[in-house]
Parts: sequence; C-alpha cells; structure tokens
Amino acid sequence: MRSIFTSGLLLLLSQVTAQNWAPVNRSEKFNFSLAGLNYISNTIWVDSAVSTGQDSVFYLNRIVTDCDTCMAGYKLCNQAGFLKKQLFKHAGGIYEFRLPGSLVFQTLAAIGHQWLYDTANSVTATMSSKSFSAVFGINDSIERINLSNGGVIYLSKNHGILQFTGMPVSNIYNLMGIEGRNLGALVPKFAQIYNFQVGDVLQYYHYDMNYGVGYGHENLTKITVLSRDSTQGSYTYYIRKISCSWETDIIGHHGDTTHTYEMATMSFQDSLTLPANCYPKQIYENPVPTNLAGQNTSFTMVETDSMGLYCKNFGNFNYGDDAPLYVHGNSLNPPQSYEILAPLTFVQAYESTYKTGLGNTYTYLWIFEGGELDELIGYVRNGDTVGTVYGDDFILAGVHGLSPASGFKIYPDPCTDQLHITGITPGQSCYMLIKDIAGRDILTLTGGSIIDVSALKPGIYFLFLSDDQGHNSWRTRFIKR
Repeated sequence: MRSIFTSGLLLLLSQVTAQNWAPVNRSEKFNFSLAGLNYISNTIWVDSAVSTGQDSVFYLNRIVTDCDTCMAGYKLCNQAGFLKKQLFKHAGGIYEFRLPGSLVFQTLAAIGHQWLYDTANSVTATMSSKSFSAVFGINDSIERINLSNGGVIYLSKNHGILQFTGMPVSNIYNLMGIEGRNLGALVPKFAQIYNFQVGDVLQYYHYDMNYGVGYGHENLTKITVLSRDSTQGSYTYYIRKISCSWETDIIGHHGDTTHTYEMATMSFQDSLTLPANCYPKQIYENPVPTNLAGQNTSFTMVETDSMGLYCKNFGNFNYGDDAPLYVHGNSLNPPQSYEILAPLTFVQAYESTYKTGLGNTYTYLWIFEGGELDELIGYVRNGDTVGTVYGDDFILAGVHGLSPASGFKIYPDPCTDQLHITGITPGQSCYMLIKDIAGRDILTLTGGSIIDVSALKPGIYFLFLSDDQGHNSWRTRFIKR
C-alpha cells in the first residue's frame, strides 16, 4: 500500500478543510484499506449526531460482520466497523470511540504524555511525536501515537486518521481517500460504474434453464455505444444492438437460431437504493425480487479484478463458501434478533457484480431446478479487446462455435466425479478447456473421453473442445454437484 503522507515541510501550502484533530467529521466519508489489499476495504462516516450536555455524540455507519457465537454460516448486520459504533467528542480535544469497548484519543496531549487508550484490553497510548507531512499532496500536521501492544496510530489535524492499528495488531488500516473533498481513492458509484464511452463495445451472454421442463434458452447480445446523453443522476445511450438466441435442452442440444439487428436507446437512472452505490460491507436489502426469494438480503464485498477495475460483489455461487443470500433473524421460527443473518438455504446460488465503467457485469440466480445467468463476457474500449467479443457476422449468421459437432454429448449432467464425452473417436487428439462461470480457466487437458472433475467446486462450468490445431469445434455447459 502506497503511503498517503510523506515527511517534510512543503514549500507551497494548499487550502485544506480544517478538521481540528477530529478523527472523522460529519460531512465526509473516509476510505481505508486493510494492509496488504489494493482496494478500499472499509469506509467510515457519521450518519447522525446528537448533543448530550457538553459532549457531542456521533453515530457511525454499521456493517455486516462474521458471527463468532452463531451457527456456522450466519452473519450479523448493524455491527461496528474498526472504529466502533459511536464517537464521543469531549472538551480538551478528547475523542472516545465506544461500543464495543472504548478507545480514547487525546489529540492535544503533549509529547511523552501517556493515557489509557483501550479500556477493555488495558492498552495505553503515548504521544510519541508531532511533525509536518504532505497528505494527498497537502501540507498537514501529524501526530504519532504509540500503543503499548505494539500498534501505531497516525493522526492528522485536517485529514483525520491516516493509519490505525486494530485488533489483532496485524490489522493495520491505511487512509486511501476522503469523499467530499475528492481526495485520493474513492469508492466508485453509479456515475462511475455506468459511465460507458462512445465507441465502447459490450458483449453479453445469457443462459436460462428449467430442469422441470427440460429446456431453456441461450443468447448472445453485442452492443455498440454510438452516442450518449448524461444528466445529473442518469445516462441515456444510443446504441446498435445485434443478437442471436436459441433454445437448448438439458444435454446441450441447440435449436434453431433467431437474430435481431436494431438501433435502440439504453437508459440508466441513479437512486439511493441502487446496489452500484453501496459501500464495502454495507447491507443490501432484497437484491432478489421477493416473489422469487421472499424477504432476503446480501451485503457488498469490494475488490479489484485482474484489470484493476473496482468490483462490487453481492452474494456467492460457490457451495461451501458464504451463503448466497440471508434472511433477518426475526423471520426465523422461533424469531431471533433482527441483526442475525441466517443463510437462505433454498436459494442455491446468487451473485451479482458491478464494475467501474462496465455497469452490471454479472448476475446469476439458481433456485431449486432452474435459474438464469447474464454475463458481460467481453468488451472493447479504446481499441483494446478484453475477454471474448464475437464478430458481427458470427452473431448474425449463426452460432457455429456454440453448436454441437456431430455426435458430441456429455453425461451425466449434473456430474459429481467424472464427466463422460461421447463422439471422440479412438486415437483422436482433442484439446479440452474448462472455464468457470466467471470466465476463468480452471482445467486444461488433452485427449480422452473421461474428465475427472472431482476437484472442482460445485457450480456451473463451460467445456470447450478443440482439435489439435486449436480450432474450436464445440462448447457446452455442465453442472458439478
């Protein structure tokens, strides 16, 4: 993690928003990264405040956390971040973070002064040094506070906490940006996530299946952005849209292909409840329509992809990891605390992903015997192609690379340990590639009519078969239980 402040007095002083040693303030959001991560992992802000006598009490935003005292797989909402739930501002520059426990900052203490910092763990703090440094290129006053457990806190006069040592002391949080002043790294929201550019090409893939009736549909849609109109809170794009679609059954056979070519508009409207606006570990109520999954909830996990784009992920489709969706404890029988999040067991898989400049890039929902997938599988931006983007002729003429070659079939589907392929002749050299539902290469091998899939996590996968010259001959989808 790069340092956001450097030692030394700057020759040129820049105008700053005076914070007067307050660790946080009422009007801005503070973005932190846990050491070792290259993205914003925690955001702290004041969501309300009250006055109590001579003190001011600031209530901080709540997040979703693991539940150490619950049944396996449960979570908790409305929980404290690493700076607790409340901040009390006392006279004399003393700030106290409370619930759970108490952390005391004496911001006006003299160098060498010692005080009780962490009441629950009997940790003391010592004002170690005071200096000038550049924070986000702006001159500021800096205090270094040493903790008796080995931790260190850096606090600035005008930018709040720069570095914070949590529990355990290996949890070090670094300030990456401040929203409100547009300093440093900011959490992307609607305006950045849906900010397509003229000339962008977006290649989507759709799949749905109903195992109750034995068939579903697949679709390829290619969108080219021709022009755009943006106002505060909305985007409207004039696009060229070409697509092809076909029916498919449970063993991968494809029906007749239909095609469309049209000029159309594509609009997106901002709102406070839009998931693209969520912050790290923020709860998101009812990401799946209640008529499909009842009252449900998920939470935001922020990361960056291999291209360095910020991603906001909701839910999970890998069995054995976190549950895809949750319900509040008061919906259980017998009822429990509202803050308890219990896994919504009948939803087998759910995930939705938003990426900077690409919008909603992935949505997958699987309930019992059916589900559907919508995925951005490739795009072109500034002349560079990422992922898979099919040529216009391919989409409008047919789905040659997606149709089964003569005699190729797979069984069983769903599978557990082995996947069998019929149609491979003895001695035929065949290159095989398995990708997961996110498009990542999982397994490659050559030849053979049996593939060992026992090591794969349960989920949906795609199998690609090619000849010895690398020409694609067949692609199908299978489910690993």
